[in-house]
Amino acid sequence: MLRMIGYGENLGSGFPLILNAWNEKHWIKPELQEQPELMQVKLILHIQNDVSYSSSNDPINDPINLTERQKLILQMFSDDKNLSRERLCEKTGLSDATAKREIAFLKKAGYLERVGSLKTGHWIVVSNHFLL
Repeated sequence: MLRMIGYGENLGSGFPLILNAWNEKHWIKPELQEQPELMQVKLILHIQNDVSYSSSNDPINDPINLTERQKLILQMFSDDKNLSRERLCEKTGLSDATAKREIAFLKKAGYLERVGSLKTGHWIVVSNHFLL
C-alpha cells in the first residue's frame, strides 16, 4: 500500500545504491549468500577499505585509479606539507570524516606518508605521478 502512494520501494530496488556507495568508499564488494532453506538472500557488507595493490606498496609500479577528490588532496599536501586536516576541510569543503577516510586510504595505498608526530610532523606525497 505504501509503495503505491510513493512512500515505499520495491524489494531490492536499493541494492544498486548500496553497491555504488560501497564502491565509492573503496570498501570490499558486498557479498550475497543464498539461503534456499530459508528462502532468503543474505547481504554481507564489509566496511574495511579494499586497497588492491601489490605487496610492494609501490604506487608507481601498480597504480590505483584515484578519484578527482583524492588527486586534489594529494596536490594540496604536495603544495603544503604542513597542511592540517582541519585546514584541508576548510579549503575543500570536505567533512572531517571524509577527509579522515580519504587520508587513510591514500596512506594505505602508499601515496601519502606522515613523517614525525601528529602535532609537529608533516606530510610527504610519495609519488606525483597522479598529476599526469
